Amino acid sequence: MKMTRNMLLSIAAVLMISSPAYCARDNTEGAAPGIEHVVVHRDDGRFCGWPANNGAWSWGNEILVAFDLHFFKEPDRSVDPTEHHVDWDKPAQLVTARSLDGGQTWKLETPGAFVRSAEPKPRPEKINFARPDFALRAGGSRFHISYDRGKNWQGPYEFGNFGVVLGSRTDYIVKDKDNCMLFLSARGAPVCLRTTDAGNNFELVSRMMPPLGVAPGARSIMPATVRVSENELVTAVRQLRGEEYVSWIDTYVSKDNGKTWYYLSRVAEADKKYWNGNPPAIARLCDGRLAVTYGYRAYPYGIRAKLSTDNGQTWGREIILRRDGRNWDLGYTRTVVRTDGKIVTMYYYSTKDNPNQYIAATIWDPDRIDERTADRVTLNRIGAHIDRIAESMNRIQKLSQGQVRSVNDLVWWMQEKENSADALTAKLTENFLSTEMQGADDIERLKLIQSIIHHATETKESKDIANIMKLKALLTQLRTRLFETDDSSH
Repeated sequence: MKMTRNMLLSIAAVLMISSPAYCARDNTEGAAPGIEHVVVHRDDGRFCGWPANNGAWSWGNEILVAFDLHFFKEPDRSVDPTEHHVDWDKPAQLVTARSLDGGQTWKLETPGAFVRSAEPKPRPEKINFARPDFALRAGGSRFHISYDRGKNWQGPYEFGNFGVVLGSRTDYIVKDKDNCMLFLSARGAPVCLRTTDAGNNFELVSRMMPPLGVAPGARSIMPATVRVSENELVTAVRQLRGEEYVSWIDTYVSKDNGKTWYYLSRVAEADKKYWNGNPPAIARLCDGRLAVTYGYRAYPYGIRAKLSTDNGQTWGREIILRRDGRNWDLGYTRTVVRTDGKIVTMYYYSTKDNPNQYIAATIWDPDRIDERTADRVTLNRIGAHIDRIAESMNRIQKLSQGQVRSVNDLVWWMQEKENSADALTAKLTENFLSTEMQGADDIERLKLIQSIIHHATETKESKDIANIMKLKALLTQLRTRLFETDDSSH
């Protein structure tokens, strides 16, 4: 029998879906203390994307995340530099991945109900929102429900007509078996829906942005909402403005269960320009702190977070969860909290070694890391490069004094010195210099970074051991400047 193209694609999809539990570490660039990266799903030739559009759910340490599975295609930058790495001419699926151990290992699943072309069904007479294993997924004007932790889904059902065009977002808060609030993307500004009769009817409670809460020319989409008291809700929203694609994240608060909303605070930028930013995810920790996570689509590309101890009125300094992204096409985080208090943040990503977009998860301990943890790791690597340069120079000095067994030894150590100096310069430039020059908030720190790069270049070309001592002294000063204390013991 002759195999058609569609038949081959179907067979490939089936083979891919039947994969066992994934247990890959994802430490391409290394992870800082308190941070672990794992692979949720990765497949050569495929593009995995947009968990934020689809949903994530957790029951203790059992976690389920939904995402789109496309075929990968490198876009033509001369046509559209903002195009995703997707082959839009090939079929796509909506799939889920499940972890039973708090995000350490994952297994791919294919919910049969998630067929985009499926006709809507009559809504059930009653939906029990309070069942322990309940899950709801919203997509546009439709939704699915599950009573067995997403193993089987019912739907699609229609929310109804509210005079607005609804967009992709799964964001809901259950009050009891009959009462559920939903927060959905819509054209212009997000909306708050509510049902009080077990899903028989949904009503529009509010447009979530107040008239003066959005910057001129901006649009607000993709809310992520938590309850902080009996009547108070806090939502984080993706803000976009104009053709420049400037994007940032704001929070809004409602103190009357969603009827009215007020601007609360600016969380962070999700982009500098061009790449259309990233939606936030928000979670409430066991001690009441709020955590917001988001993809960062400016260089250095990666995943970031902030914490608030006052229900979103103010935010701590930015936590760099990772910054080894290959390009801007990443993020769309979903975040849940494990039973041990650790945070699991899921997103789509690519790196130099794994260029196809895949789904990753970062497991991080908010009590162990701080906003400078990644910087500490970078400085440790820089210190290791300096030590390697020093070792190389000592070897070169001995070999040059006549202790040469082979000319190859001398050449090897000279190359090692040059490679270590280049690696030191590259690490400083990539992880510090680019961001410092954008912010330029500490001129002395910028001068220190430039001095280290200068002496590393000098060391690469010379045999003067004094350069090593100068590099070590400058590194100590940079640690002190970054952490406001002599941190040379790290």
